[in-house]
Parts: sequence; C-alpha cells; structure tokens
Amino acid sequence: EGYMIAEVIKEMWSYAHIHFALEEKYFDEFKYEKAEAHKAWHREFYKKVETLAKEFDEGKKSVSIDAISFLGGWFIDHTQTFDREYVALFHEHGL
Repeated sequence: EGYMIAEVIKEMWSYAHIHFALEEKYFDEFKYEKAEAHKAWHREFYKKVETLAKEFDEGKKSVSIDAISFLGGWFIDHTQTFDREYVALFHEHGL
C-alpha cells in the first residue's frame, strides 16, 4: 500500500504541474482577468500535495487513501468548475 500511495502522490503532482503550467502560460499570454485568483488555487493544490508527500515521507499514519481521494476530488472539481471559466477566452485564441 505504501508504494501505491507514493506513486499516486507522484503522479498527481506530475499531472497537476503539466496542467497548471500550460494554463498559466495561456493566462499570461491571453491576459486572463482572473489569472491571479486561478493561480492561487494552483498554489493551494501544490501546497496540499507537498504536505501530503511530507507526511507520507515522515511515516505519519494520517496519510491514507482518503487523503489522496480528497486531493483527487479537489483537482477534479477544479478542472470541472474553475477551468470552465476561461474556456471562451481560450477558444477565442484558437485553443
């Protein structure tokens, strides 16, 4: 189970990093008016994943599948709710 948790944390971080970096590139390029608030949500996610990874590395029992599920749910909610706010802007620029 420990190996699986470590892999899930790593994959979550990697996918989020790629997704968020691409979004932020276009936010800056297209002058997205809500860019700073959206970037703050990204930083919140990174902070939560970093905390989870640190707790896991320290062997804390509180790190569990439930904690990973919470972060996964947060990420899905973010992409399905907040990311929809910029769809029209990205389409205007051919994305």
